[in-house]
Amino acid sequence: MSDKKSKFQPPAATKPAARRSMQEAFHDGEEPTTMFTLRMNSDLHRRLKLRAVTEGRPMKEILEDLLRTYLDENKS
Repeated sequence: MSDKKSKFQPPAATKPAARRSMQEAFHDGEEPTTMFTLRMNSDLHRRLKLRAVTEGRPMKEILEDLLRTYLDENKS
């Protein structure tokens, strides 16, 4: 082993940032949200992305609108 000193210097002591709860971290100010992973066909994803760009809307908004419409039309 070498007797050379490490050049690494720990950062100066700083006050840690206030921690937020998971609910606060993912709350967008409107209604509570839940995160999930969706696997979809690559071509379908590309088409959705192109439509989102064309309409100037996020893909998330388009998918939420489609799901609301589907669920409202197919109530049990």
